[in-house]
Amino acid sequence: MTVANKGLGKKVVRELAGKGMIVYLGSRDIKRGEQAAADLAKAKLAVTVVELDVADPASVMRAAAQIAKEHGRLDVLINHAGIHLDAPALDMAITEMRKIYETNAVGLVTVTHETRLLRRSPTPRIVNVASTTASHALTCNPESMLSRGAYASSKAAVTMLTVQYANAFRRRPE
Repeated sequence: MTVANKGLGKKVVRELAGKGMIVYLGSRDIKRGEQAAADLAKAKLAVTVVELDVADPASVMRAAAQIAKEHGRLDVLINHAGIHLDAPALDMAITEMRKIYETNAVGLVTVTHETRLLRRSPTPRIVNVASTTASHALTCNPESMLSRGAYASSKAAVTMLTVQYANAFRRRPE
């Protein structure tokens, strides 16, 4: 799971590990990942920390190599990574916009493509986490706090990518 060292990601990791699944906890900051794993170990839940920065293809490849070496396949990929910079679209610097898209949308694509380990699973699953900000209806209201910046549009890209990947898997029965 990408970005699983805090919040919702950590909660999902707790639930999956509690069900006996082998869980790789992805964390851009390895120390935070190790702390999250230590917290989970107190509840007798074992997880493996993998350093993972979804915006860095080399980091993604290293994480995939670690999982391949230790487990050989990936049954479920949960793309949860995301960053939010709160500035109106017209006020946001292009470098900030790129950073949001590199993490929230391109990072999802990078992780999904580099973790070819899903193809080794008899029942591969991908779960992409978006947000209510991905809703066109909610973001169309210019008074809404959801109508600001690149975050909403990057998460809308996540929902579209999810549909595209689902269709691709349907076309490829293997």
